[in-house]
Amino acid sequence: SPIYLPFMCNGCVLKGTSNCRERFYGIRVQHGYVRLCIDRHDEKTLYDFDSLMMNKFSMIDELKAQYHVG
Repeated sequence: SPIYLPFMCNGCVLKGTSNCRERFYGIRVQHGYVRLCIDRHDEKTLYDFDSLMMNKFSMIDELKAQYHVG
């Protein structure tokens, strides 16, 4: 099912177009960074590990809400 994380996807020009290939698909580790979107490379989608850990609870809360996990 399509998963759009509000902090990352709201206002994205790719959302809802054929250029949004995966929506939020998963967390990727690539070249020492964590990527949350295959189509974008910005401050909302590309993190070093420390930045990801500082933001981990808000991302986890959004994921839980999307998947209706309490």
